[in-house]
Amino acid sequence: MKLLLAAGVCGAVILTVSSLSGLQEVSMNVSNHNQTAFAESTNSKTVYSLAVEAYQGLWGGCLHYFCSIKDNEVPGWKYQYTVNGTEDFSCTVWQNNYEENTYAMILSGTDRISDIKTYIPMMTEEVPSSQLQQTIKATKDMKNKVDKDIKKLYISGYSLGGYLSNYLAMELVDSANGYVNEVAKQYDVDISVKDIGDELTIDNVFCYSYAAPGLYAKEIKWLADRDVFPIPAWVKDKLARNENGDYSENIKNYKNNKDLVPNLTYIAEAVKTKVKFVSVGEVLTTDPPASVLEKNLLLKKVIQANMKVNISHLAYHAPDVYYGSIAKIEAQKQNVV
Repeated sequence: MKLLLAAGVCGAVILTVSSLSGLQEVSMNVSNHNQTAFAESTNSKTVYSLAVEAYQGLWGGCLHYFCSIKDNEVPGWKYQYTVNGTEDFSCTVWQNNYEENTYAMILSGTDRISDIKTYIPMMTEEVPSSQLQQTIKATKDMKNKVDKDIKKLYISGYSLGGYLSNYLAMELVDSANGYVNEVAKQYDVDISVKDIGDELTIDNVFCYSYAAPGLYAKEIKWLADRDVFPIPAWVKDKLARNENGDYSENIKNYKNNKDLVPNLTYIAEAVKTKVKFVSVGEVLTTDPPASVLEKNLLLKKVIQANMKVNISHLAYHAPDVYYGSIAKIEAQKQNVV
């Protein structure tokens, strides 16, 4: 009887240990799966999908179609809300499916060609432009609008949205390094990581910008009979910090070498300007893949037919070209020894 009892106890212990081991293995597999899924949801291509999804209206619908993106649906992310401001400013906020304390602030790009007029004031005025101010305010508001504490933040945008995301990320890095934007402070649009999340640190802020215009580093003189636009002090300060590598850990700038928008020397050639623009952070570039460009020949012809100057390089700015360019950049990075 004692022998049977002992055997039963041993069997129970073995069964329990075996069960616990099985549970631990399942738990580890689930954990590993979530880590892999999280990594995929925060890689450059998925974040790019968030940036494209942020576009609205007819143009947004076209971009969603060409990039196979559905409204408010990006794998690995749960749509939270949209902010529609003035001067065609908009942004969307997302929560990650695998880390509930991870959020994304996505700034929308140019929805209409007429919006291009907002670029120059944004780059040439000492007082932060309306869209820059709205970017900061919308980011500050996240803290009270989301359900969970924000412990990790992804920032992104395409084209104009990339410029806005770079500005936001630079402001957060500057604040973390002890620099104060006095002009922004006057307008209550200075920002630090603690304005976003009590446990958020600058090490957990990641900016991925795509096809973004850079900060300009020379005076802009459009034509002989036009005014010269000065460089604001805040731009000079950020250019100096960028030269020191202050933004490289937090900002990754993706662009292809033939895209007019992030390589604005093409505009200089077209309208005889004196201008230089600088992309901030870690700049990742490539020539656009030829296979993708074939689909944009019609767009190139339309641009050539409707513009007085040859800016057909806008065809290289198309979002589907950037899908191929990102993949090419990532492949190049993996091949570097």
